[in-house]
Amino acid sequence: MFNLMKAELYRVLKGKTFYITLACIIVYLLLTISSQTAGTIGINTPEISNIIDDILWSGYAVSRYLIQSMNILQYFFLPIIVVVMGTDFAHATYKNTIGKGISRMQYYLTKLLIVFVICIFYSFVYISFGTLLATILYGFHGTFTAQYMKDLLQPYVLQMLIMFVLISIASAILFISKKTTACTIGYLVVPMVIQMAIAIISDSNAELGATLIKYEVLSAMSYIAYGILEYSVSHYLFISLAYIVITTFLGMYLFNKIDLT
Repeated sequence: MFNLMKAELYRVLKGKTFYITLACIIVYLLLTISSQTAGTIGINTPEISNIIDDILWSGYAVSRYLIQSMNILQYFFLPIIVVVMGTDFAHATYKNTIGKGISRMQYYLTKLLIVFVICIFYSFVYISFGTLLATILYGFHGTFTAQYMKDLLQPYVLQMLIMFVLISIASAILFISKKTTACTIGYLVVPMVIQMAIAIISDSNAELGATLIKYEVLSAMSYIAYGILEYSVSHYLFISLAYIVITTFLGMYLFNKIDLT
């Protein structure tokens, strides 16, 4: 499995998609920070709008803003998901790997772990390069303290886990359907469908809607980013990890059952 991971990582780094996506992230940061234009994707409440409007654009402030706007990265992650997981199915090259010392479970986990690692790298570039750029342009104007690092790490970890939930859902759909189109639709549409369904249920049954919202973490990403937590950190950690484990094992189980001929 380790050799498969090395081979897969080599293939990704040899291709263009990895570097094009990385360049897009850097260009996005250059445009956003140099023009001092802030924004976010998803829920935008008055509390969040006020925080965005108060950005001072120093390196210290921008590092916090980049954590708060991490949900934009889910769109930069999509090309890597498709390339790492979908290319073999598009060209039917998975047959050259599975069955030759590599089980379906090992194949599935390798692809998923590679995507996780690359997405973590992209998020690190997003935060570190953006902070460095803002510091060069406007100065840092702050100090590194334990509280500062906690304020960055807590929302970072929670948001990455939620994005891993999205990736796990997309992976399961792709491995079961063997279609990148289904994966893309699932990755982009499933979260919106879930949120809309809960909103509709809440209108007719507020108590049931409140219960569903408690276990639905996707729409909570923006609130987590800005520290507006309705539930405890441990709650979001547990729910996110549970979804990742459940969707991964379900995906592997069904992938083992489908015909690959």
